[in-house]
Amino acid sequence: MEPKIKAMVAAIRRDYDVMFVIGIGGSYAGSKAAIELLPTDFPVVFIGHGYEANDMDRLWAQYQDQRIKLCIISKSGQTFEVVAALQYMEAKFRAKYGKDFTRHMIAITGAEGKLRTYAEQHQIETILHPDVGGRYSVLTIVGLFPMAVAGIDTDALLKGANFNKSQEQHLIKQYAEARYAAYQDGKRVEVMAVSMAAAQQFADWYQQLFGESEGKDHKGMWTSVLVYSRDLHSMGQFIQQGTPIICETIINIKDPGNQLDKMNQICVTAVAKAHQAAGVPVIKFDLERTAYDLGRLFNLFLEACVLYCNHLGVNAFNQPGVETYKKEMRNLLNEKNN
Repeated sequence: MEPKIKAMVAAIRRDYDVMFVIGIGGSYAGSKAAIELLPTDFPVVFIGHGYEANDMDRLWAQYQDQRIKLCIISKSGQTFEVVAALQYMEAKFRAKYGKDFTRHMIAITGAEGKLRTYAEQHQIETILHPDVGGRYSVLTIVGLFPMAVAGIDTDALLKGANFNKSQEQHLIKQYAEARYAAYQDGKRVEVMAVSMAAAQQFADWYQQLFGESEGKDHKGMWTSVLVYSRDLHSMGQFIQQGTPIICETIINIKDPGNQLDKMNQICVTAVAKAHQAAGVPVIKFDLERTAYDLGRLFNLFLEACVLYCNHLGVNAFNQPGVETYKKEMRNLLNEKNN
């Protein structure tokens, strides 16, 4: 990150006790994944990815007496969940900070749009949102800024992401081709399994990346997120002997500091062997619980997703189907306001 951004990060960590982040989809999924998986030393709380007022009330009650910074992340500022969360937080910030409430806000947004206009009207500090789709933005300022505030070594993460030796490119190509081969073989559900609950948000990030990229023209696989060993006691039987529609990616995170890590490693190895013996295509990735390794994995899946979608014959970067429900919501809101 450039020095100006690093100075902004340092100021937040110095002057506040917690940062709330409003965002949905790619505007929060990647950074939240990293913050839940890696060691951090500053609380970053993600809100605005639903309409659950009880959750918002609970979070506000928990943090209202602390010094709160609010970061709003949205390229356009028109996403319904973001608008609703901002309206909620604006009322709370007005009551907490008075007329200068916007001094405690920062926006990551596009050069144009409703959030840009709102930020300019209220003189809110801004960072330019790159012209990148949300699900591909984890390695841009969109994902890196909340990670840096939380205390993650983003330089190490980017170093891992930029590890681009021929072996890595071969692995990216191999993964994309293996996933496409499974699809051609009739697999219609991919299990994205992680070896610890702290990595579930990473699996959720992956689910959006592939689901929103490949699910077009009546093509693509459904990604199901599981945590091992927990979910083996609910879905393990189906994977082993159910309808043969499943392929599997396993993210095995080595955590030597955990006294049960040896048991976890044995479990994951046994599961991969058992599922392969049952005819389930399995690809397993092993990584250390470090920013460098996580950066490598983020980049691997970002690049592999684009290659896979090329094989599938769909545009990896658009999401026309998402507009259908948004159009219906706009219609209903207009009816209610008229």
